[in-house]
Order: sequence, then structure tokens, then C-alpha cells
Amino acid sequence: MRANQHTQIRSSRRRGQALTQYLGFPHYGDEYKVMDLAPYGKPAFMDAMRKIVRLKPDGAYELDLAYFRHHQEQVTYQWTDGSPEFGDLFAPALETLLGPRRAPNDPLEDRHRDIARSSHEPALRAGRE
Repeated sequence: MRANQHTQIRSSRRRGQALTQYLGFPHYGDEYKVMDLAPYGKPAFMDAMRKIVRLKPDGAYELDLAYFRHHQEQVTYQWTDGSPEFGDLFAPALETLLGPRRAPNDPLEDRHRDIARSSHEPALRAGRE
């Protein structure tokens, strides 16, 4: 599968894990932290999110695989403090689109809150469209 191909999936799990990791939360299951962060942001990155994921009429998602690595290569993981920590699930193209990733110990900025909000906005709009 080439990186510029799209794939249709029924779950946004990989997208969620990749964006969670990009926002500086490296552990499997940290997605709740992004969900908790989302209400404090603005949907300022909606155009970028529409490039990453598209909602299909049947409710499925279509991911642009240029922003992800899981389909091209083996993603490593290790156990850290009782929780699996993955190698990068996202491709460098995601940083080109959204800006530099947040390191786990970096402070949270408005940009991070806005990305979190924008990443959840398609799901919020799906029920209204």
C-alpha cells in the first residue's frame, strides 16, 4: 500500500492514537487526555483535520495514509511503568501539516488545545449532518 492512498475504516482508533502521541501523550490509552483537553480549544485546525480524515456518508472514516506509519512498517512498542509506549504512529507529514509535535514534558499551549478540539469536531458534527 502506498502512503498517498486512502483507506476506509470503521473506527478512528489509529487516528486517535497518532494524534494523542503527537500531542505529547505517549502511552496506549492516553486518548482520554486529548478528549479532556478538547473543550478548552477552538476548532482552528478543521481544514487540517479534513485532510487527515474524511467522514463518509455511511459513517465510516477515510484516512489519508500520508500522515500515518502503521500501514507501511512495523511500529515498535515497549512497556514503560506498566503501560505500552509505541514508536511513532504518525508520519513526518503530520508535523508538516500541524507544526512540531509536543514532547511529553512540554507545557500545553493553545495550539495543542485547538488541535485536540479540531480532532474531535468531525465526530461532533457527524451526528448533525
